[in-house]
Amino acid sequence: MLKNHKKNYLKSFNLWVFIVLLLFSIFSYTARGNLKLDFTRGISSSILYPFEKSITFIKNIFGLYRKNTALRNEIATISLEIQRCANIKRENRILRELYGFKPMFDFNLIHCEIIGKSPGLYNKSLIIDGGLEDGIGKNMPVISANGLVGKIIETTQKSSELSTLYNRNFFVSAIDLRSRVQGIVKWQREKVLILDDVPLHSDVKVEDTLLTSGMGGVFPKGIFIGRVTKVKESPKEIVMHIEIEPFVDFSLLESVFAITESSTSSILSISVTDNLKMVMVHIDMFKVIKNPQSFSLNLSDNFNQKIGFFKKCRSSALRNINDVMF
Repeated sequence: MLKNHKKNYLKSFNLWVFIVLLLFSIFSYTARGNLKLDFTRGISSSILYPFEKSITFIKNIFGLYRKNTALRNEIATISLEIQRCANIKRENRILRELYGFKPMFDFNLIHCEIIGKSPGLYNKSLIIDGGLEDGIGKNMPVISANGLVGKIIETTQKSSELSTLYNRNFFVSAIDLRSRVQGIVKWQREKVLILDDVPLHSDVKVEDTLLTSGMGGVFPKGIFIGRVTKVKESPKEIVMHIEIEPFVDFSLLESVFAITESSTSSILSISVTDNLKMVMVHIDMFKVIKNPQSFSLNLSDNFNQKIGFFKKCRSSALRNINDVMF
C-alpha cells in the first residue's frame, strides 16, 4: 500500500512539474514576443475565419464582375468609334461634295455572356444569356471589341442563338477600307472566309482591311470584319479568289454585344461609292438657312423619286445651304 502511495505521489509530482514548465515556457515566449494570449478570441477567430474569407471572396468576385462588365461596355463602345473613325477622312471628302450632308450614327449595345457553343473546332453558332426581355431580337448584329461576330437568328425570353461568320448560311456585304471595292463575305472552309463577287483585276491586296458596307440594312456600315490574307486571279474565272482572316478569335470569345436599333432615328443618311455612281438618299426633312424654305420627301416614295428630288435640290435650292438642321 505504501508503494502505491509513493507511485501516486510521484505521478502527481511529475504532472505538476510538467504543468509548471509548460506555463513557464508559454509566459517566456509571450514575454519575448510581447504578445497577449486571448484563448477565447483565438478559438472564435479560428472558427469564423473560413466564413469571413468566403464572404470577402464573394464580395470581391461581384465587385470584379461589375468592373469587368463596365470595362467591356466601354471597350466595345470605343472600338465601334474607332471603326467608324477609320472611314471619316474619306467619307467627309465625299460628303463635302454633297453640300455638307452628314450621316448619323447612334447605336445601343447590350452586353451578353456566351453560355453555349456549337460542337466542333469552329463555332458556327453561339448561345448568349440575353433574350427578348433584354431587348434582343432576330437579325440584330453582334460584335465584340475586335469586330463582327455574327447576327441573332433565334430568341427566347432569356437567351438567344446567333449565327457566326463561320456559318455556311451567313453572308455580309463588305467594303475594302483602302480601295472601296465591295463584295460579299462568306465562310469557305475551316477558319477561312472569302470575299466573293469581286470582278477580276479589282484593287484588292493582301493585308487590306474589310468592313461592313451597310448594304442590306442588317449590319451598320463600318464594323471591322477581317484582313485579306490571299488574293488569286485565274483567267478561267470571272471573279477573284480572296481569302480573309476574321479579326475576332472565336476560341477566346467569352462575351459579345448585340447592337440594337439607333436610339435617335437618322434624319439624313447617304451612302456613296467612290466614283459617285450610286447615291442612296433617305431624307425626312432639311432646312435652307439663307433662303428659308421647307422641303420634305415621304419615305413611301420610290427610289427614283428620291434620286430625282436629290438632283433637283443639288442643282437649285442646295446652293444656298450653309447648314443642315436635324
